[in-house]
Amino acid sequence: MSPDSSTAPRADGDGTGPVPAKAAASLRGRAVLVVGCRGRMGAMLCRRGKAAGLDMRGVDVPLTDAVLAPACKDAALVLLCVPAAVFADVAATVCAHLPATAILADITSVKVRPLQQMEAIWPGPVVGTHPLFGPATPDEDGLPVTVTPGRTAREEDTALVEAFFRALGYIPRPTKLAQEAPQNKCEKSPCGWHGRKKWRRDQGRTKFDIFPAFFCCPKRQNPLRLAVLCAKICLLICRTNYFFTIICVGMRIPLTGGVNMQCAEAARLPETGEQTGAVITSEMIRSYLETLSRRGRSRNTVQMYGAKLRAFYHYLPSDKRVEEAKCNPWCLRKLYLATRSEIERNVRLPAEQAYEQILDTEQLAAGWTENESNSIQKDVCDRYFLAERCKGGEEMKKRILSALMVLCLLLTLLPVSTLAAEEGTGESDPAINQDGSDLRKDPAEEGGKQEAVESGTADEPDGPSAPNEPGTSGDPEENEPTEVPGDPPQGPDPTAPTEPAGELDPIEPAEDPGTVVEEPVAENAVYVSAAGDDADGTGTADAPYATLAKAAEAAPDGATIYVMSDVEMNQMAWVWEKELTITSYGVDPVTLSRGENFHTNADPARQHYNPAMIEVGGETEQGTVSSLILTHIILDDMGKYEGEYFVQADSEGDGETTVSRSEVPNTSIVQDAIIATYNGMGTITLGDGAELRNYGGMSAVRLSGGELIMEEGSAILDTTENEREKGASGSFGPAGAVWLQGGILTMNGGTIGGDKGVMMNGRALYADGGTANIGGTIQNIHGTDAAWQGQNGVAVHLRSHGEATLASTGEITNVTGTNAGNNCAIWTQFCNFTTKAGSKISHVDGFQLLYFDDLDNNNYSHEVYLNGTISECASGSASLLRSWYGQITFGPNSVIENCSSSSAGGLIYSNNGSHYTFAGTIRDNTASKGMIYLANQGGGGVIATIEETAHIVDNKGLAVRVNNSSNLTMNGGEIARNSSYGIQISGKTDWTGVRFIMNGGKICDNGSYGIYHTVAGKSLVEINGGTISGNKGSSGRQISSSGGYAVAETEEGAGYEYTHVSADVMGEPRTIYVSAGKVELPEGYADVNLGRATNEAVNTLKAGVANEHADWTPVGSSALWVQPSATEYSFELDPTSSPKKTDLYVAYVQVNPDGSPIDGAEVAVEEVENAEKVPIALKDLTAGAPYAVMLFNNKEYTLAPDDITIYTGGGQGEENYDDGGFPKLTINGSVDVKYTGDITSLEIKGVTIPATDDKTMLDQLLENIEAVYTYEDGTVATDDSKPGVYTVTLKWKNGLTNEDVRVNGNNVNLDGAGTLIVRHTQDIEEAQDGANTYVLLTAEPTKAVIHAEAIAKTQTSSWGTVYQPSFYTNDNEDFEIEDIAGIQLLDDSLLIDDDGTDRQALLEQKAEDSDLLNELSDGKTYRYDFHYLDLVDAYNGNAWVSASYGTTIYLPYPDGVTMDNANDLDVQVIHFPGLHREYGIAGQAEVTDAIEACEPEVITAEFDANGIEFDVDRSGFSPFAVVWQENAQTFTITASAGDGGSISPRGSVAVAEGADKIFTITPNGGYTIANVKVDEKSVGAVDSYTFTDVNANHTISATFARDSSGDGGGHDSDPYLRFDSNGGTRFDPIDEDGRSFSLNVYDDEEYGAHIPTRPGYRFTGWYKDSRLTIRVDEDETLRVTSSVTLFAGWTETSVPGMLNGDDHYAYIQGYSDGSVRPNANITRAQVATIFFRLLDENVRDDNLTTSNAFPDVNEDYWANTAISTMARLGVINGRNSGLFDPDANITRAEFAAICARFDDSGVAGVTTFTDTADHWAEDEISRAAALGWIQGYSDDSFRPDQYISRAQAVTMINRVLCRLPEDTDDLLSGMNTWTDCHESDWFYLAIQEATNSHDFVTKDRVYESWTDLNRAPDWSRYE
Repeated sequence: MSPDSSTAPRADGDGTGPVPAKAAASLRGRAVLVVGCRGRMGAMLCRRGKAAGLDMRGVDVPLTDAVLAPACKDAALVLLCVPAAVFADVAATVCAHLPATAILADITSVKVRPLQQMEAIWPGPVVGTHPLFGPATPDEDGLPVTVTPGRTAREEDTALVEAFFRALGYIPRPTKLAQEAPQNKCEKSPCGWHGRKKWRRDQGRTKFDIFPAFFCCPKRQNPLRLAVLCAKICLLICRTNYFFTIICVGMRIPLTGGVNMQCAEAARLPETGEQTGAVITSEMIRSYLETLSRRGRSRNTVQMYGAKLRAFYHYLPSDKRVEEAKCNPWCLRKLYLATRSEIERNVRLPAEQAYEQILDTEQLAAGWTENESNSIQKDVCDRYFLAERCKGGEEMKKRILSALMVLCLLLTLLPVSTLAAEEGTGESDPAINQDGSDLRKDPAEEGGKQEAVESGTADEPDGPSAPNEPGTSGDPEENEPTEVPGDPPQGPDPTAPTEPAGELDPIEPAEDPGTVVEEPVAENAVYVSAAGDDADGTGTADAPYATLAKAAEAAPDGATIYVMSDVEMNQMAWVWEKELTITSYGVDPVTLSRGENFHTNADPARQHYNPAMIEVGGETEQGTVSSLILTHIILDDMGKYEGEYFVQADSEGDGETTVSRSEVPNTSIVQDAIIATYNGMGTITLGDGAELRNYGGMSAVRLSGGELIMEEGSAILDTTENEREKGASGSFGPAGAVWLQGGILTMNGGTIGGDKGVMMNGRALYADGGTANIGGTIQNIHGTDAAWQGQNGVAVHLRSHGEATLASTGEITNVTGTNAGNNCAIWTQFCNFTTKAGSKISHVDGFQLLYFDDLDNNNYSHEVYLNGTISECASGSASLLRSWYGQITFGPNSVIENCSSSSAGGLIYSNNGSHYTFAGTIRDNTASKGMIYLANQGGGGVIATIEETAHIVDNKGLAVRVNNSSNLTMNGGEIARNSSYGIQISGKTDWTGVRFIMNGGKICDNGSYGIYHTVAGKSLVEINGGTISGNKGSSGRQISSSGGYAVAETEEGAGYEYTHVSADVMGEPRTIYVSAGKVELPEGYADVNLGRATNEAVNTLKAGVANEHADWTPVGSSALWVQPSATEYSFELDPTSSPKKTDLYVAYVQVNPDGSPIDGAEVAVEEVENAEKVPIALKDLTAGAPYAVMLFNNKEYTLAPDDITIYTGGGQGEENYDDGGFPKLTINGSVDVKYTGDITSLEIKGVTIPATDDKTMLDQLLENIEAVYTYEDGTVATDDSKPGVYTVTLKWKNGLTNEDVRVNGNNVNLDGAGTLIVRHTQDIEEAQDGANTYVLLTAEPTKAVIHAEAIAKTQTSSWGTVYQPSFYTNDNEDFEIEDIAGIQLLDDSLLIDDDGTDRQALLEQKAEDSDLLNELSDGKTYRYDFHYLDLVDAYNGNAWVSASYGTTIYLPYPDGVTMDNANDLDVQVIHFPGLHREYGIAGQAEVTDAIEACEPEVITAEFDANGIEFDVDRSGFSPFAVVWQENAQTFTITASAGDGGSISPRGSVAVAEGADKIFTITPNGGYTIANVKVDEKSVGAVDSYTFTDVNANHTISATFARDSSGDGGGHDSDPYLRFDSNGGTRFDPIDEDGRSFSLNVYDDEEYGAHIPTRPGYRFTGWYKDSRLTIRVDEDETLRVTSSVTLFAGWTETSVPGMLNGDDHYAYIQGYSDGSVRPNANITRAQVATIFFRLLDENVRDDNLTTSNAFPDVNEDYWANTAISTMARLGVINGRNSGLFDPDANITRAEFAAICARFDDSGVAGVTTFTDTADHWAEDEISRAAALGWIQGYSDDSFRPDQYISRAQAVTMINRVLCRLPEDTDDLLSGMNTWTDCHESDWFYLAIQEATNSHDFVTKDRVYESWTDLNRAPDWSRYE
């Protein structure tokens, strides 16, 4: 079992892991002191503590009284982060200054010795800690820290230490091993190991004191086996002394040849002389070292490995042979596997025995007694760490110590899985890791963690790490000492020849990530200070150098330069052929700044020149590489530069540079950078905290080859506005912050650009070749023409085949510039640029985001691949992206959103040969000229594809334009909901061949045409697949394809200038516009090509028709070209030119593929309907052949009456009108009428009839025509009193015939028919008499209206002109009404069905269900006054009419309503649109269905002295209701039941007017329901009855009869106890099979407790009668000898006084994913906040506070106000520890206790649950149960210590607040709903109540019904 798996959380914690905010809160105001703050671990703790807002202090050597006294003052926690060697001394020194209450803690292993040392020194609280990671571990949260309390530590002390690590984001893992481990020794082993082993086995543990604490890890188990295995490996494979070399160097122990050689010789195997096995060669070792270098290992690491391997090689036998399986010189795992069986047979037992002997001998040799410490480390520290060299000649002791340290070392080196074995089962398979992975594989092959020296991982790819090597978790006890006398030697060069045996130099190990480097030794640490001295200084901390130049010169390879103060630099620092690290000495970073008159430098290439502050390099021919690492330091150029020319200095050796054909000295050229490297010789790393600021020369970093690595936390910034200069005449200008010339930029993180609120003028990256991987942020860059290449690439400039990638973590944001030329944020010429998924580019404003030029032999060898997000960019008059040739791909993860451009080239402008692939999303952008504009301005045509994953949606403007010979293929994706065209294809005669081919995808719901095709220049549109639907082109057209002349095919192949439409592609409407008209394809159409026929084809059609009908006239001048795929083809054609209203025919003829007529082809002619859409059916076709189609008019009118809709009545006000209510006859739809309203000519019997002054020719024609109205049953109607559909036919009067009349020179026939619809009218007589129609007013009324009135509205133009209204019959502008005197307002009553259906009740219910009505106040009800309103033309049969600008209506006030009280009565006007009285007529819905489908709306009304005034739009008439509120009556329903049963509810039940009420009838055992009477009338033996829409008093009574079924169980003689809970908890009856029994009904040992609960009620007891007069006492024993029913008594509960029961606000919220997570837990802070918000406002305000006594809830905590206020009220309490623990989950008991504390009724608790006895919250739980607030589980348990779920919590809260909707009908549509909360869930009503703010009315005194949804208050003011 792992040490932490069984560790229970503290009582006041939730044990769920790190909660930094809470933990930090508990440490507010408490100082934390880190001793050893400059070490890597100490520095990391300080940094993270400051980031968490803690009061961090740090001290380091020298630890003087002056340093310690102020630092230790008031310190609450002191962390000793120092090496184990000096631990006791440092602790004693520090403790002398500590306050008595301070907690002393260490950062070492969790074992006995450090705790004993601290406890021996410090009498106060002591806690041991051990971070199970090193400071090189990635800076992340969630890492473990072991915490072990000392014997003097209290629980709160340990809690504080744990809180500290939690605040830093770590997970404390508590253990009590140090306290629990027995200290006794056994006889066999004075060291006490056997006793401890037995104890640990008893405890299930396998930890061992003398080993480092990380062996407590679950993967480091069983120390005996570990030690044995180490011994085995030493004996079998370690033919070298390098283990001793390493340990002695790491411990600073000088080697002695005797010990070294003796140990080595003991491990050697004899030479066999056999030529078997494999030979280890020096070449193999060299190859392995090179492999390590390629894998990125540091130079120090390779050197160290080289020494180890050469030592290994030297101590092999002279033939250098090993077994085949042992051939790998380093992988100990593989060597172990090869010798596993041998180890098992020959070594295991002797090794175990030898190990115990070593322990015994060691203790005796050291002179220890049983009372002394058993720590080996103590002796090592005393003898070696603090001594100058090894003293004494005790060889035995040396051997013991060396051997033991080897064992410890091997334990840290070997892979965990090699060491681990299950207890009692022997050894596990050493080839298998505990995670199941195979150790025999390279971890890199398994796709595991990336292994790099600096990464913090523990294992090497080829074997275990050495101790204190970067990448291992070194034990702090092995840290280097603060002061180490002597000069340890440097490690050898890995390329140096092997040295003789015994003369190898000790290896200097790389720094352990877990090591605290207090003050490095002189060779590894150099110090610089402004107060230092280059002449006399030695580079130590006490005698630092004054300049970085001196320090860099003096520093050895691998050294770290510590800058102790701000330093002004005046000369360059060389990092030459070495690896250096430069960092600040203290916690805060220091600054190296460029000084005035910076010294020139000289080299052979440039001679004298102005250098960078730091240059990194080496000799090219030697192939060496220099490395510079900056961390935690600032280099500031201060915007300064030396020289005057901003150009690149020549390196020709003459010291001059050519500038504008003149030679200028290199000293006149400004410096290259702040840091520079040349010739590919340098690596520059900006680590965490490294900043390069305000570059003044050409760049901040110049790479001429080499690499710049930027880590997270690094930055290249302008911290002030630097207006960069172009420089003297001939200057190029500054290159950019980073200047690549063939180098590599690797941004793993960090920032380049302006600091917060500052813009960097210039450029971020200038890549003249090289590679950039941008994983950090480029920000705040403003373009300037002063830069090199001006503003071409303000963020990134790529040229000379450079490459840049914006990684998934990369971001470019806030880049601005001037729109001119090719200015842009990203400029790439002949280069690749990539953005990865997850990358972000945003806020590029004022110019282009990207310009791509790849005109490089047209081979498309480079690509821009965009797969990240581009957002919030406003490019102004420039396009967002533009290309000039090149391949640009928008990947499937790419997103362009919320960007804008006003450019004529649209948002993405591609021209001249570019190739585009669109597979991403382009949405919510604005560009009127197109989101994508494909064009050709003189070069090659553009080729583009739209793929399946593309989404070009929701943009403002055209989606895609295909122009000038470009070709676009759409294979999938969608183009949808754009405000303009989906696709625009612009064919041009001078740019031929533009094409759009659609193979898949969707073009849908765009604001204009889906496809707009200008046909010309051999353009073509092919729609082969996909879907086109819902686009909103003119007149409903989906596709417009006008112009051109279609060609089916040519000699070269495919044709052009037509639109191909495949079957099933077109959705509704299936309309395509071509030059001849709008074609609408039928459902299920076949493939077709559509276009315009040639003029020759048109002439052929005209000639063919004229041969038969010379007087026929063509419709328009264009003919349709159609190439159907079938022999018959049908469609509808709306011709471009409107045909005359004479009879219409279609003529069509087959044409050649090139569009020309076929000689002798026959013209077919068919009659068609002369309609707005002409139906055409082409027959006898040749499938696949093209045809020309044209319409022709003949010379004859077929007259028909115009269709019209009217109401019953008409003629009122016109004395001469007497047509039975029928309208005037019109035939305008079947005859051509001039704009004057008259026909052109009229002849009757050869006589020309002219117009007269009072009669038009059309009037005179109509005088000779009679209309006949026939009802649906075939009878001829004489009036319009019957609603329905009438057929209207015509016949001649006055003896005329068809041959007698000619109109407009055409023949006439009366064969047509029309339709008359008569709408329903309720008050028919009034309508006929004109009693319910009222002439329109001409001005506003001047007094109160007594009936409905109307006035037609006028319209006033912007310049003041007033336009009078026009009126149109049936809203048809072709039928404008000239005589408006007959326009009247119809005010009809609501219809009453013949079957008695109450239409008003239906409409009232619809209004009340709509949530539109104002909230109904208590005791109120709604009243209605309905009006059916419409405008009619009384002079035209009451035909309904419209007013062009709408109408203003005035209604009289209903009785009881006045202008003065209208607002008090909440008067509203509700409109029911669409109910136009055509129910069941001409296929319209019946009235009930029509009302159900109606969506009511509130009409804005004004209440003045004239009446209720509101406006109605042009055709918006239908029913209107004036709604107001009046006092509602309350009615009483008296319910009673006879003997043998009950009725519920019973007694006098009050019911509000209009409400429903359900009664339930239940018989007792042995009885049945005999009869139920309602108002003394029997309704049968029903078990329930519902009164609906109660508007009177009622009675209901039930009688019962004995059950005569004879089952033996229902007779009075049988003892039987039944519980009538009257709406509460149901209990099963008690029946003892005929036996009498006794019980205490409230709490009986045998029968249990019967305490019902009922939401909204408090239980008052059980009663023996239904009238509740005889109560059963709590202590009464009830004897049951017959059938007995007990009745539950209840009293309503009320909302506690402290809480707000009036406002039902939402008090919990859902999550962003649409869930509410009802089964999730809820925290203590969340509960406090909920109840805080639910407090009565006065209570909250009177007790509002932000002060509390909880140390873990400070003023900055988000819920502080709520917790503090609720604590002040006494509602919430803290833990026993004094903490509140706000983020811990709350239990059911805690929650019930909080609820109960609100109760102010004084109710006594009742025991109802089986598991709450003696619980701390027993009283509160029982009280809450008595109040009906809580209920338990079905097993009668409450489960008090179980965490409460969100659903359970809101259920309790709702009961406390009496917020109880009874069912889903009490809720409202439009409320918040949740994906994981459904109506079928038990908690559905509770969750909906808790998550929706609403108004409500009380229902049945307890329940509620919602009336309106609203918003909750803004609670943020309390946070």
